[in-house]
Amino acid sequence: MRILLLSDVAPDRPDQGDKIRLLHLTRRLAQKHRLTLVSFAGGDEPAGEEGVADTIFQERITMPPLSSFEKVFRTMLNPHLPAAVALRRTGRVRRLLGELLAGGDYDLVLAYQLKMGANILGFEGITRVVDLTDALSLYYGRMTGYLPAPLKAFYRLERFKTARFERRVLAGVDLCLLASETDAAYMRQFAPQARVAVVPNGVDTSFFIPQEGPEDECKLLFTGNMAYPPNEDGALFFYREVFPLVLRQCPEARLVIAGKNPPPPIRALAGDGRVEVTGYVPDLRPYLAGAAVVVSPVRFGAGTRLKLLEAFAAGKAVVSSTLGCEGLDVAPGRHLEVADEPAEMAAKAAALLREPGRAAELGRRARELVEEKYDWRVIGEQLERLLQSALGKGEYSATF
Repeated sequence: MRILLLSDVAPDRPDQGDKIRLLHLTRRLAQKHRLTLVSFAGGDEPAGEEGVADTIFQERITMPPLSSFEKVFRTMLNPHLPAAVALRRTGRVRRLLGELLAGGDYDLVLAYQLKMGANILGFEGITRVVDLTDALSLYYGRMTGYLPAPLKAFYRLERFKTARFERRVLAGVDLCLLASETDAAYMRQFAPQARVAVVPNGVDTSFFIPQEGPEDECKLLFTGNMAYPPNEDGALFFYREVFPLVLRQCPEARLVIAGKNPPPPIRALAGDGRVEVTGYVPDLRPYLAGAAVVVSPVRFGAGTRLKLLEAFAAGKAVVSSTLGCEGLDVAPGRHLEVADEPAEMAAKAAALLREPGRAAELGRRARELVEEKYDWRVIGEQLERLLQSALGKGEYSATF
């Protein structure tokens, strides 16, 4: 099979969820198929830079990024579109796509995420697939409850425009992929006849493994891209409302916040001697190895959290909010602890700090779960079956 992939980013530096998913799914596909990548150059991936993606794609076409003027112009030119879509729906992308499809023997075109989905609509004679990953309008709807008034109004409008465009995409593609059944069920209500299937997020269980070595029995760890609003909100919520209650029960507790692009409110937490804010780390494994408990106090979002799968693979005990582990096939009390209210979350985190045997047992079961269900090898096989079904060469199944 020859696949033309259209993505906003290339997975050369897989340091956030969308790049990690793209890297591992395309790496699996490349074992059997020929892939061409069309992407924009970005801040840390300038045009022509060689990276890990060069080992995956037979051909790479990198378009120059839009200038600040072009971004403003495109948003104003397409006020009916969500901002993220308007920025990437350009004539040059569609012309390039048309030339490639006319001159190549591609079997399938795959758009990665909603922001690139507009560019594949309308092309006939080719199987069209979009990996939305998350239901973006669901995310916007949940986020508005945590925003100040001016931003709340903006994102309510974005949610309306995004939901309208998601319906358009569902009607214009042959297969739509999402990372969780929660998001898939949400999207199916827009278009019950559309082919919507789940390809979960995963983890490299050969890279993230339980580590031998010193573990700080008092250390709590929160990880993620701190520029992502759910992570910033979750870290601040945990520090302000949960961590003080943990300290009452475990005065020696420490909190590490590890992830790139921490905004000023997160960086300011480092002024507390019991908190470490790392910023970008090239390898998360030492931080996982040194933590006694990983926390995921996420209060809004969509899709699933790769941070949980990485912690599970590392054999770590996890305390999560209900939404933090949404979409994963987990059993509270068996694979992790779940709590939403600050007092209950603090009590469960403190209990695991005091009971390392219990924490180790949760970590062991969580590791078994990801080995069975969330290794990228398993997920890659599911993706392969779905793409073959979209081409009419296999049986279609909407669930993982």
